[in-house]
Amino acid sequence: MSRAKTPISEEVRREVFNRDGYRCRFVDEKGNRCCESGTELAHGIADTVSNCISTLIIWKEKYDERSESWIHNNVINHPLNLFCSCPKHNDYFNRGFNRAQIPAIIEAIHKALRSEGLL
Repeated sequence: MSRAKTPISEEVRREVFNRDGYRCRFVDEKGNRCCESGTELAHGIADTVSNCISTLIIWKEKYDERSESWIHNNVINHPLNLFCSCPKHNDYFNRGFNRAQIPAIIEAIHKALRSEGLL
């Protein structure tokens, strides 16, 4: 199964870059934030078909039924799943599908979509 990736909208890109101050969001084990410019956007839930399907399953179990394209556009590319990063730290944010970290991202996005009246 494959799908065409929907690009991140300019509006969302601006929102994330402004939120993060155009600076990489990586913080090391000593609590020091990377001082490099955030020139890239990284996904917390990485933008892959398998992650989208796994997120779809979690969403359905916890909330309601949605399509894969809806999950991609409204969860995978949601600002709360995106982070400014420098090229060096991009993979740090693209965690892949890690069940220990992902539910909190999904829950935060669900809460935001509800508060925005989009659910």
